[in-house]
Amino acid sequence: MMNLLNHQEQDARVHLCIKEMKQELDANEPLQRAQVLAMSSLLGTELFDSGQIPIDVMDRPMDYCREELLQFYELLEDRSNNHFDLIFQTKNMMGELGMQLPAFAEVHARDIGRSLNIWMATLGAGIAPDLEDDVREIWTLLVQSKENLDQAMDNILDTESKAMKLSEPQKRWFSDADRSTWKIACHFRPTQFFVS
Repeated sequence: MMNLLNHQEQDARVHLCIKEMKQELDANEPLQRAQVLAMSSLLGTELFDSGQIPIDVMDRPMDYCREELLQFYELLEDRSNNHFDLIFQTKNMMGELGMQLPAFAEVHARDIGRSLNIWMATLGAGIAPDLEDDVREIWTLLVQSKENLDQAMDNILDTESKAMKLSEPQKRWFSDADRSTWKIACHFRPTQFFVS
């Protein structure tokens, strides 16, 4: 009984992630989608290059067993949760000091978290195969936004630069990236969702 409940709880989290990402991207303008694509591509490259998650898992999630996918999903989920917790803590701390986190900084921080959710949704297609079409639609929306990548990257770099001026030095997620390598990373799309 406990395994069944755990299985259902895992499925519910995956379903929620996929449905929220699809709904959000449906509502976004192409430039906003391109920003999410650019952020997720660069952060994904960092994950793949570090060996934490093999790129083949993202390319072909339905070829992996549920247990493997859940292990990678939960790694990303922990990172995403920690990231959103940090935003909440920062807002609270600033509020206690009589300050407010600028809207641009909050949106930027939330977009970084959403970029992790793209990869969670991708893994989710293998965990919840009934949502494969939704994940395909997520990637279709991202791929269709590519014509806006240059503007999206400029916006991301500008926002990161402004955010860096607000506090002591922190990790530069995007400013240190080689732009041509970053653009190449944006060409990734899971082949399993785009087989003719």
